[in-house]
Amino acid sequence: MPTTEKKDPNANAAKRFSVNLSFIQDLLKRYRQEGGIAPKKHGGGATAKLNDEQVALVVRLLEEDNDAILVELCERLEQHSGVRVSRATMGRITQKLLLTRKKSHSMPVNETLNECNAYELSIGTRWAR
Repeated sequence: MPTTEKKDPNANAAKRFSVNLSFIQDLLKRYRQEGGIAPKKHGGGATAKLNDEQVALVVRLLEEDNDAILVELCERLEQHSGVRVSRATMGRITQKLLLTRKKSHSMPVNETLNECNAYELSIGTRWAR
């Protein structure tokens, strides 16, 4: 005996496109309210912690002292601009700017190690260490 229950067209559409029924209902609601089903605009994101002038200051601080660690850069930035950022934020800023902190070598080069490396290269083997 055939059933007389009516099929929900929204449920059929949801099944056809393999989406949840609530998605179809939300689209229909948006169509009725806004006249279209275009996606909503992006809500934005977190605002930048530093403006262009302060980023330029970070670049200048790094040019003045490449040996400065991130914590020192944070402190100097706060002294010059009054803006306080975390060490992690400073690390992300320097990465985004493709700036490297080039450390100067404070210790003289170990000549013995260089002689060992030269010997290894000359005989083509590496010593077990």
